[in-house]
Amino acid sequence: MAFPANDEGWLQAPPFEEKVGVDDEDGHHVEFQVVSTKYNAGPVVNASYNSQSVGWSINKDKTLKTLSQSVVIGKEKDRIEISAEYDSRKNQTIVETDRPKESRVVKPGLVLLRTATTNGALAIEY
Repeated sequence: MAFPANDEGWLQAPPFEEKVGVDDEDGHHVEFQVVSTKYNAGPVVNASYNSQSVGWSINKDKTLKTLSQSVVIGKEKDRIEISAEYDSRKNQTIVETDRPKESRVVKPGLVLLRTATTNGALAIEY
């Protein structure tokens, strides 16, 4: 299976690891990581450390109530973490990051964090 990548070609899958589990009776939670990338006929490139998680809850009418997202790329001084919290009652997403400096942005509607590649390196977009 292949997924479109943001720069030159396709991100091949697998390779990625996925852990799936329900975290409580009214919500769900998924954790996963990118293990490596491959562009078209190029070599497989191991990904830097990364961890991604998504948790959500649903209203009684089966619409999305909340969505919590977190993406971490790198370790120690190279570590970047971005989190996003969507609240359907307010119809807004709060995005927080710790690098290059701490910031908090409130955006209207549902904002999704995306893991992209730039010349084979992982990046976080929203």
